[in-house]
Amino acid sequence: MIAPDIAIRDVLIGYRTRPRSASRFNHRSGGGSIHHYLATLHTRLYSPPAAAGPLPTDLDELRLTALTGADDQQEAVLAHLATQLPRTTQLLQRPLRDSALPVHTRAWLRDADGAIRQLADQISRVSPAFALPHVPPVPPAPAPTLPGADPTPGDITRVLADFVSPDIAPDDVVISFRPHPRTGGRFTAREATATAFGSLLHARLHGLEAASAVSPGPRDELSRSPHVAVGQQAADLARLSGQLHSAGDILAWARHWSHWRRLPRDVHARLGSATTAVRELAEGISQIAAAPRAALAATPAFAPPAAPSPAPARR
Repeated sequence: MIAPDIAIRDVLIGYRTRPRSASRFNHRSGGGSIHHYLATLHTRLYSPPAAAGPLPTDLDELRLTALTGADDQQEAVLAHLATQLPRTTQLLQRPLRDSALPVHTRAWLRDADGAIRQLADQISRVSPAFALPHVPPVPPAPAPTLPGADPTPGDITRVLADFVSPDIAPDDVVISFRPHPRTGGRFTAREATATAFGSLLHARLHGLEAASAVSPGPRDELSRSPHVAVGQQAADLARLSGQLHSAGDILAWARHWSHWRRLPRDVHARLGSATTAVRELAEGISQIAAAPRAALAATPAFAPPAAPSPAPARR
């Protein structure tokens, strides 16, 4: 609803009451990451999700798994993150082979490659701390499902309105979808009533809207022009930046749980330093991906990524 090429991790949702009914519902508003709301929407419309399967290899999907129901899998999620993180450095292969990139930029990327691998090792040494005895919280009773396996526009509209109150009229609920600030203003927010978005979601579920982009033909896919090569390198770096942002969110999630589970303070501190380091790497790589080639040549060298702190002893 924002744009076909925006990552789900970069979408924020917000809801509020219209002024004409705000006082009746205590001017209620809220919002946040869209993942929680998507999970709620799915549960209400299609019944609770099936039992969890193997953890995904894509870090965006692993982030979603962690934030929407892996509260008793902290050790497994962190260990899996440590395994998958070094594999993301494959996305650096194409930029590192590009002799046209400024020397200082390629040197920074080589340092980033090493820092990512060091972070993975640090995470693998921290994850066993979460194997300490822990009683997982009792899961809440599943929300009642709406009748019928095929939700109508009205069903979806009602669930969206329920984010404010079961008693409010859908036309009195304003829903907004906003891009995360880290997208740098490249996308435009969308705002409409729950009724409008309910109809749009129903249309998407039933495939009533045509794809907005035409698939490239064989000639385009096989092109080896410098312009296409530069675009592929930028796409690789942008994807790596996104994967690292997701890794940072997973580490922040684990750090939160280390506090509530009262794990040793050094675990909490090391997860904090790892979160900061991986997010700084993500920001640096995103700057390289977004900067024009001419600008990179004139830009001072990026500060090399800081080496992670020594890993804690295994328990």
